[in-house]
Amino acid sequence: MDMGTALHDLIQKALGNVVTVLADWPCTFCGTVFGMQKKPSHCTKCGSAILIRKEHKVSLRRISGSIDDVYVIEIDGIEYAIVIDYKTTSASNLSKKKANPDVGYVEQISTYLRCVKKSHPEINWLGWALIYLDRANLTNFVIVFDHEEIPARVLKRYETDHLAILEGTVADDFAPIVKNRPCTPKNAPDHHKFCNFRNWCTQPKPEALTSVVNMVYTKIKPKLPLEQYLEEVKR
Repeated sequence: MDMGTALHDLIQKALGNVVTVLADWPCTFCGTVFGMQKKPSHCTKCGSAILIRKEHKVSLRRISGSIDDVYVIEIDGIEYAIVIDYKTTSASNLSKKKANPDVGYVEQISTYLRCVKKSHPEINWLGWALIYLDRANLTNFVIVFDHEEIPARVLKRYETDHLAILEGTVADDFAPIVKNRPCTPKNAPDHHKFCNFRNWCTQPKPEALTSVVNMVYTKIKPKLPLEQYLEEVKR
């Protein structure tokens, strides 16, 4: 069982199963999948009533992932959907996370919102919500909500980075990532987790980042001295 499903089950129990969700519902008997909808009463193909919730997978060009949950709320008689992502933290961090949610998480969930808007335009999408839960008490949580999807220009940069990460074999292949802005300990995004240089860039020692920039600097040929370029990408 994945983390999202486990948290979904626990939260649903804590809330008394009062939250309506959209998800994928594969039939355990014949395998038919009912995608991005409320739980059907039965499988329309074989008649089985045993359908198990499954996280909905999203993809847009080369970006992909799984949505923890999609909540449905009703406003003035109209149903709206909200993309949900669960994150656990300590009780002492909840107020901090609400005031300053992790940038990487915001970028991730706003990307998911853009994906489902493209794949399911028939649904009224209201926005996204990050739910930070106290890992010691899941009934204690804060919610960060927003209407905005990730801008197309940012998604394009992610796509460029992602392609370099997946297909890169030598230092020259990673030039687009460093040109966009290499990771630092404070800004390492989730979509760089498979990058061969991630540990080098995110080490707290500045010479580690310098070594990565040095490797591709001559290939990028920016109109800046190396020292100035290094300062720019570290910001």
